[in-house]
Amino acid sequence: MENFGRINFKQERDFSSLLNATFEFLKQEFKPLFKLLIIRLAPLMLLAGILSALSTDNITSNNSNPFAIFSIYYFGQMIITFFLFLYMQSLVLHYIKHYNSNSMEPREEYVNSKAMSRVFDLFKTNLLYGILVAISSIFFVIPGIYVFVIFSLVYVIKILNDEDTPVFKKSSDLIKDHWWETFFGLIVIVIVYYLISLVFALPSLIIYFTDLFTGASDTIVATTNNLVLDIIMNVIASIGFLSLSIMYIYLAFNYYSLMEQKEATGLLDQIDQMEQDLSEDNA
Repeated sequence: MENFGRINFKQERDFSSLLNATFEFLKQEFKPLFKLLIIRLAPLMLLAGILSALSTDNITSNNSNPFAIFSIYYFGQMIITFFLFLYMQSLVLHYIKHYNSNSMEPREEYVNSKAMSRVFDLFKTNLLYGILVAISSIFFVIPGIYVFVIFSLVYVIKILNDEDTPVFKKSSDLIKDHWWETFFGLIVIVIVYYLISLVFALPSLIIYFTDLFTGASDTIVATTNNLVLDIIMNVIASIGFLSLSIMYIYLAFNYYSLMEQKEATGLLDQIDQMEQDLSEDNA
């Protein structure tokens, strides 16, 4: 089935073209993609916001206890946030995978049916990725940055590649001669993510500094109101977290571009499609 207006992921792109394609895709698919993300992730964002507010309230109420930060709310928030991160990663990458397919299945149904089942696979991949970056960072910062970039495609390959591929070797092979382009591309995306996140975190920051300079009331009513307000502000701030999906889109374009340069996967797909069309015409 021909998809008019669809952006072709499977083509070779240079540094600027990768960024342009990323934001063009974001512009084209913003409404359906982020509608899907908000619907699927809203309960997790709300729960994370509640736990974060309770953790902050617990620290404030026990400010003389240096271990107050390590509460059940803190650990609960960390677990929920990590799961939120993995689930969002899976949702975005499965959205892109369906976008690049000729499947007749509705995209939302496909993503909803596949994304949750791959979260554990992404957990294992991200855990090993994080350990490698952490260990390499011990030997000064530069090795950590190198490892972060050279293996930055591991979770993308895990979802977008249908074959059972050693993802760390595959990522290293693809990025090896394109490390600097990937590095600078990630810097741009991280800056964009930071700026968007800052916008959504701004209300919380304004309230925090207002309380800091004016002094907060110690009444029970004020404490309750502050807790509710903290929950609302944390949920609003978590919406900015969704902008991390821009990084996954950029890395998906980079993955397909490098695959096209080194393995000509897009060309092979076109040849297969032409053969299939000829077979149907001759049938």
